[in-house]
Amino acid sequence: METRKIQQVGGGTYTVSLPGWWATEHGVSAGDTAYLYPHSDGSLVVRWGEAADSPLASTRVPVPSDAPPRAAADALDAAYVAGFEEIDVSGVAASPPPAAEVAVSAPQSARGDGDGSGTAGPTAAQRDAVIDRARTLPGVDVAASSADHVAVRGLFDAADVSIRRSLMRLRFNALAAHEAAIDAVTASGGGVIERVEDRCHTADRTVRLIERYGNRGLAQRSTLDALAVSRPQVAGCVAAAGALERATARAGDVAAVGERAAGSLDDDVARVLRGVSEDACASVDAATDALVEAVGGSSRVPSAHDARRQCARVRRVADCVERAALDDDAAAMRTPSTAAVAVRAIDGLVGTADCGAAIAAVALRMAVGVQR
Repeated sequence: METRKIQQVGGGTYTVSLPGWWATEHGVSAGDTAYLYPHSDGSLVVRWGEAADSPLASTRVPVPSDAPPRAAADALDAAYVAGFEEIDVSGVAASPPPAAEVAVSAPQSARGDGDGSGTAGPTAAQRDAVIDRARTLPGVDVAASSADHVAVRGLFDAADVSIRRSLMRLRFNALAAHEAAIDAVTASGGGVIERVEDRCHTADRTVRLIERYGNRGLAQRSTLDALAVSRPQVAGCVAAAGALERATARAGDVAAVGERAAGSLDDDVARVLRGVSEDACASVDAATDALVEAVGGSSRVPSAHDARRQCARVRRVADCVERAALDDDAAAMRTPSTAAVAVRAIDGLVGTADCGAAIAAVALRMAVGVQR
């Protein structure tokens, strides 16, 4: 690192000299025009020549013609989450089979050139899979579809996306899924699995949106400016979004237990499970509160600690329930099936509380940074 003194010239303009070796190495000379890009984190980027297109402006995703349709959809997914604005899914010729296989499969004249380097459009099934997947991705649309390719374009600017609101939607989604799931376990509610699966699909969409703009923010400062977050914050938000998605998936585990329970639980066991569920959900709630406030520039260290305490309480109660399940004298666990239901439900709730603890750890790091 080198240091330079700031000089002031007439009219309130400030100047700074450049290292001579650097200017020579990059072909910068007197009279050249510099382009200045100020950013919200206080940095000032200087470019010699106008900034080229973003490295995430566009990409071409080749899919072998012999790949299954899902592979084409997954390729679109990968480019979407990576943050590319324009994604063209095109085809390439299938890779040649091994030489031994070629020798017994068909005469050379029937096999074509077989070098795998040719181009071809995606198959009809691949195009359909890409279009179907694009419809599940927030903020993009299919701009064109032909025999040669499928073009998917972004619709949102970073300024249209709020990481904080997206995290709050994920939290609401996870807590609503858990409320339905624990009702299924303790009150034998029907049709819960389908509702929780819908919540899981919603969580998946929101998480991919956060990951998409998180990756865009890590690649270009202008996206961070529009999102009003720093690089450490956007990385923490992506991690927290993943934890909230796992919490929603845990609700699915609990709901599956409820479908099998069919009202078999003793009232005392049901009461305990409801209490554990409330603590697990409170852990996620408090941790997300602390995280969202830290992203907004406020410190909520107590909320993060509350979330971790609630997680520890869930684990203590879970240990008690599991010991009771192994105790032949525990009246509430009157049958092996009752004990199994209780233990499986508790396992899902402990997993949810662990998600709250993971979010709390991220929130605590951010909150400590805010307090500096």
